[in-house]
Amino acid sequence: MWGEKLAQTIQTAIAIAYASCFLNNLNVEISFRSTIEGRRQTAKTGTPLLIYAFNSKKHSYKYLYNFRKLIPQGLTPEGICLDIVRKNLPKPTYNEDVYLLNISDGLPNLNVHSEYGFSAAVEHTSRVMRKYSKEGINVLSYFIPE
Repeated sequence: MWGEKLAQTIQTAIAIAYASCFLNNLNVEISFRSTIEGRRQTAKTGTPLLIYAFNSKKHSYKYLYNFRKLIPQGLTPEGICLDIVRKNLPKPTYNEDVYLLNISDGLPNLNVHSEYGFSAAVEHTSRVMRKYSKEGINVLSYFIPE
């Protein structure tokens, strides 16, 4: 995802995070998923990158201004990154629900030429989403087509 759709997606995440800064019972974390290319890597590979960018328990709403000039690039290894996010989320309790709000372009691969190409990435991401469900974590996923 890039361009205006990415800008609107980031704006939506910022609005939700901003609201959470003023509500006592809503905690929000924002993370970004992408890849990073190293000097020795070819265009056929990439290293998954997961950035925890905001936590309403730690940051004030002023911290959200850091997103103004964000220009992510690269592919999105959804399953790999979402599995790490799942492991770091709080566990749901009787008194507290946990939700993952996922906004995605629906292309969860590193590269079509890698071992984690589209088909393998889609299958892995599906398995990770089933793990969320088994652990009682609610998932709201929005597909933003290019």
